[in-house]
Amino acid sequence: MTDLWCELAVIDGRVEASVALTIADGRFVAISIGVPPGPAEQRPGISIPGLANAHSHAFHRALRGRTQADRGTFWNWRDLMYQAAERLEPDSYFRLARAVFGEMAMAGVTCVGEFHYLHHRTDGSRYGDPNAMGNALIAAAAEARIRMTLLGTLYLHGGLAPTGYLPLGPAQQRFTDASVDAWIDRVNRLNESDHVRIGAAIHSVRAVDPAAMTMVEQWAAERNAPLHAHVSEQTGENDACLAYHEGTPIEILDAAGCLSSRLRSTRHPCRQPRHLIAGCLGIYCCDVSDDGARPGRWARSDQRPGRGGSVDGVGERLPCDHRSPRRSSIPGVGRTTPDSLADPPGGRPSRNGNGQRPS
Repeated sequence: MTDLWCELAVIDGRVEASVALTIADGRFVAISIGVPPGPAEQRPGISIPGLANAHSHAFHRALRGRTQADRGTFWNWRDLMYQAAERLEPDSYFRLARAVFGEMAMAGVTCVGEFHYLHHRTDGSRYGDPNAMGNALIAAAAEARIRMTLLGTLYLHGGLAPTGYLPLGPAQQRFTDASVDAWIDRVNRLNESDHVRIGAAIHSVRAVDPAAMTMVEQWAAERNAPLHAHVSEQTGENDACLAYHEGTPIEILDAAGCLSSRLRSTRHPCRQPRHLIAGCLGIYCCDVSDDGARPGRWARSDQRPGRGGSVDGVGERLPCDHRSPRRSSIPGVGRTTPDSLADPPGGRPSRNGNGQRPS
C-alpha cells in the first residue's frame, strides 16, 4: 500500500488542494481532500489522472516526421511505413516498443490502445509463436509499466478499387492471417492479465470486406471486447467505397453490424446524418503522430471523443481542424521538421515543433 499527498490534484474534473491518495494493488482505494501531508510521500505541483492513448502503432515512431519531406502524399507515407515494418522482428520490435511506451509514460500516458497488425514474418509465414510480435508489444508495455489494450487487427486485402478488392502486395504479407478463421484462432491464443486486455480491430474498409467485418464484430461482441477501425483515411478510399459498395465506409461498417447504438461523429463525407444523430461512435484523432497524412480513427465506445498517437502528449491534443487532410493527400507542412522528430528509436526523447526536448 502506498500513501501520496498532492499539493494540487484533479479530482472528478476539478482542481483540489491538499489531496491524500491511498493506492493498493495498482488502484486508488481512498481519496481525501483538504488534509495535511502527514507521513505520506509528497507530490508538489498539480497531479492529474493518467492519460489514455487510444490509438497507437508503436513501430510508426521509427518514421515520425519523415513524411513531411518533399510534400509527400499518404501513399508514399505508406511506402515509408512498409519499409519500417519490413525491418522489424520480435526482438527489435520489443526494443522499439519499449522505448515508445517509455516515452508515453514520461508524457503522462498510463494506458495505450495498440492497433496491432504487424503479425508475421515478412513473407507471411508464421513465427513459432504465432503471436510473437503481439507478445513483444505486451512485454514492452509491461516493462514501461503502462497498461495495454492489444487490438488484434484483421487485414485480408491489398486495397479497394472501384471494381473490387485488390490482392495483397509483398509488403502486406506479414499483416494478414489469410482468413477470418485463422485470425480468430491466433487472437484466441493471446492472454489477458492485470495490465493487458485483448480487443479487435478491422484495419479498414480497404483491407476487410463486409462479410469479414461481421465475423470480427461477432467475435468482439461475444467477449465484450473493444472494436476499432481506421475509417475514411483518404479521399481515394471514400471514392472507391462509394463506387464499389455504393456507400461510405461508415455506412458499410453499419451494414456489417459493426456500429452499436452509441455512435459519435467522425470526419468523413457527411452522407449518414442518421448515424451522427444516433450518436454511437467514439472518435480518436491522431494528428501529430501521423503528420497530417492520416486524419482520424473510430472506435465503438460510450466514451467521449479522444486522442491517439505515438508520443506527443501535448501536441496530439491540439485542435484537429487546423488543416483538412481529408480534402488532400498532402500532409501538413511547416509545423515540425524531420530533424526535430527523427531521433533514433530508443534514443533521445522526441522534441516539440521548436526543436526543444519537452521539460
